[in-house]
Amino acid sequence: MDVLIRPEDLESVKCAMAENGYHYRKAAGLDMFLEGKNDSVRYSIPIVLANQKIKQDDYESNPDVEPTVYGDGIRTLPLERLARMKLNSFRLKDRIHLLDMIQVGLLDEGWFGKFPKPFGERLKSLVDNPDQ
Repeated sequence: MDVLIRPEDLESVKCAMAENGYHYRKAAGLDMFLEGKNDSVRYSIPIVLANQKIKQDDYESNPDVEPTVYGDGIRTLPLERLARMKLNSFRLKDRIHLLDMIQVGLLDEGWFGKFPKPFGERLKSLVDNPDQ
C-alpha cells in the first residue's frame, strides 16, 4: 500500500502519524512511516508525493490526490489513474500490484490503448506474461 499525499501536506501528515505511534523515515530517497523505530523498510507505509516523480527517469509525475473514488469505505484514485501511476514507476512492487489487478479482472487487454504507448506496452507485457 502506498499513500499519495501532496508535498505541502507532508509535515502535517508526519505530525498526525507521530501522534498515532508511527515514525517517519526517509531511505533511498523515499518517504515512509514505520511502527517501530527499528522496523525494516519492508514493513513501512510508503509515502508517494503527488505531482512529483518517484524516480528521475519516470515518464511523468504522479497524479494529484484528486479526484478520488470510494470503495468499501476506502478513498482511492480512480482505477485508470492508479494503474497509470503504477505503470509509470513500474518498480517490482508496482508490477506485483498490477498483476494482482490483472488477476482479479480489473485490468486486461482492453486497457492497452487507454495509456500512452510505453505504459500500454508495459501492461501488455504483464497481461501476456503473468507468471514473470
